[in-house]
Amino acid sequence: MSRLAKRCVPVVLAVVLSLVIAAPTRAGVGLSYFEVNQGSSPTQVVVTWGTETETDTAAFVIKRATNPDPAQALIIHIEPARGSAITGFDYRYTDTGLTPGQVYYYWLFELTTNGQLVNLGVTQITAGGTLPAEPRVFLPWTPISAASSVGDGR
Repeated sequence: MSRLAKRCVPVVLAVVLSLVIAAPTRAGVGLSYFEVNQGSSPTQVVVTWGTETETDTAAFVIKRATNPDPAQALIIHIEPARGSAITGFDYRYTDTGLTPGQVYYYWLFELTTNGQLVNLGVTQITAGGTLPAEPRVFLPWTPISAASSVGDGR
């Protein structure tokens, strides 16, 4: 190996390693929704989320805080992943013992199989109140009959 090659190899390795280490972890989850709603009492909040797919996902971590600083949020629940790379799953967790009138922030994280936490989103709610959130919309499914066709007047 030439002197030039011997000098370049460590530099190239250092650059490649820095790119791999600095590369952000991407979510292996196709998230459908993440929302919080008032529970059956003013001291309960129901956290729900759904996935379309889950690749290399070990679990989901829910963090909560009374301010929007994620560094102050505490882990309140860990839910094992139940979806797959082909199918998702609908999850639900009820958080209890909350103070009515208090604003709470909730973060949803994916815990990957290699131990990385990936932030999937944040939302907020006032316990004992309601969150003016956009409703989930489900379009009606209408089967198409094999006998009908476009333009046949039916």
